[in-house]
Amino acid sequence: MAELPTADEGLRMVLDIFKARKLQPGEGMLLNSQQGLRTSGILIGLKAGMERGLFKNGPNGFVMLTEAGSAEL
Repeated sequence: MAELPTADEGLRMVLDIFKARKLQPGEGMLLNSQQGLRTSGILIGLKAGMERGLFKNGPNGFVMLTEAGSAEL
């Protein structure tokens, strides 16, 4: 059985996606549309990032990068 990533590992996965897309604070994306991503890691990372104020829910299922999240890129 594969191990789930830690919260920090999942968070880094999500931050790396935002960094690769060169997104700025207030910009967002639909993470479920990304190809080849480990869903469990993304979900763990999103939860950790939301709890830390790095991301917030946006309209229509988008996940938005916050100023704090941008500083972590």
